[in-house]
Amino acid sequence: SHPQPVNALQFLPQTGPWDSSVIAKVLGVQLLRHVFVMRFTLDDGSGSLDAFLWDKAERFFGISAADVVIDEALQEKLTRIMETLCPPRTSDDDCPWLECCIKSYYVSDDSEQKTHYQIFDTVVAEAEDV
Repeated sequence: SHPQPVNALQFLPQTGPWDSSVIAKVLGVQLLRHVFVMRFTLDDGSGSLDAFLWDKAERFFGISAADVVIDEALQEKLTRIMETLCPPRTSDDDCPWLECCIKSYYVSDDSEQKTHYQIFDTVVAEAEDV
């Protein structure tokens, strides 16, 4: 984005309600939005890896992050989904099975390149019933 000084707002009409998207456009900034960002540790018995769920998380859960913030029923639904995916357990055999698509990507910092994993193209089956 290309932020503009606050005095750029002087060109907006002085009357009527101001729409936050109009203000953001005039100032050259993007509005903040709610997002899900989660890390799942996946273990198939032969090893484990941490897979992140972020840009496709709303599709995964079938719920908008912005709606969860304001809707108690959706908060409860998300809690039920998470309790199903990550239940309290007493042994590794108690873990639920999760079939998901995972892609790897590389992230470089100054000294090394690290492999990260991301969940994509995956939805919670029958999320409406959870």
